Amino acid sequence: MSLKPWFVCNKALCIFDFINEHDIDILCITETWLTGTPKDNPIISELVPPGYSFLQNARPSRGGGTAIIYRSSLHVQMVPTHGDFSFEYLECAVNSLQTLHLFVVYRAPKLRVPSFLVEFSEFLESLSTRNGRILITRDFNVHMEKEDDCDVIGLNTLLTSYDL
Repeated sequence: MSLKPWFVCNKALCIFDFINEHDIDILCITETWLTGTPKDNPIISELVPPGYSFLQNARPSRGGGTAIIYRSSLHVQMVPTHGDFSFEYLECAVNSLQTLHLFVVYRAPKLRVPSFLVEFSEFLESLSTRNGRILITRDFNVHMEKEDDCDVIGLNTLLTSYDL
């Protein structure tokens, strides 16, 4: 399951309840607005139910950030990011019979879509050599309902070329 709460700080208890009520195994979050500093600890404590763990790729400045909350019984390991991309992402390996490479991707609205498409194509190409399955959750900040928009057409073309 994927969620874009836009600033988890004031929604921590709602997300906590959501995880419990829906018996979520893994929740992917974009736009956490967490900073990766100790001041996040009280928010993370409210956000993460007992029996769950939390991993994040925080943005030290305002906005952005990606995270996952997952059952602690799952074998999840954060993978260091590779490449110098202007979009944000978090990669985790979920290990069981077959490794699942889980990506949480966030494109900030200020990053122009054509530039993003070039970078995201390079990113997808780099994933082609991975063993195991790949799951990408995302917030591209592209209004996909505007089917005739050149950004939507470009993104759909790119995703289709990778069978996504």
